[in-house]
Amino acid sequence: MVIALSFSVAIMISIPAGIAANQASTLSLRDNYYGVIDSMEQDIQETMTQLDVGLSPGFGGAGGGGFRPGGIQ
Repeated sequence: MVIALSFSVAIMISIPAGIAANQASTLSLRDNYYGVIDSMEQDIQETMTQLDVGLSPGFGGAGGGGFRPGGIQ
């Protein structure tokens, strides 16, 4: 009886500590996830800006020559 009671008390003490540790880990993981997303968004924006500049008329884009259908002539 005493052993069962001591196990019950030990479990009641350890469960809240485990929950708190799990919450802290989840918050850390979430913050890391948002940091990665922000970094990827910045990289995508930079790439889109470079593509936008590269496709401007006069730079080989839609209005500036570039490749012609049928291969190199």
